[in-house]
Amino acid sequence: MADTNSPKKEIKHASANAVKINVYDSAHEYAKAGRVEALTELLESHQDDDTFVDHFHTKSGTTWLTSAAAEGQIDIVNLLLESECSIDLPDGKGNTALIQAACHGYDGKSPFLNVIG
Repeated sequence: MADTNSPKKEIKHASANAVKINVYDSAHEYAKAGRVEALTELLESHQDDDTFVDHFHTKSGTTWLTSAAAEGQIDIVNLLLESECSIDLPDGKGNTALIQAACHGYDGKSPFLNVIG
C-alpha cells in the first residue's frame, strides 16, 4: 500500500503552488505594463477558474485592475472588465480601480474614468 504522505507528493504539491504564484505574478506584471496579448492568453487558459481574474498580487496587495488603473492601461482595464473582474474590489489599502485612476492623474474628463466609473 502506497504512503499518501510521501515527500514526493509534498514536493509535487509545492511545485504546483509555485507555478500558480508565478502565473499570478506574471499576470500582474502584464496588467501594469499593458501587455494585452499576454494577459489575454493567461485569462483564456484559466477561463474555468472564476476567481483567477480577481487575484491579488501577493507582494503589493493590489488587484490586476487596480494596478492597470494606476498605470493608465485602458486596454487592460477593458480586457479585465470584459473578463468580468470585480470592479469594486479594493486593493490592500482599500483603494478601488476608480480611486487609483483618480489618484494617478486621471480627471473626470478622461474617457478612462468613464470605462471604470
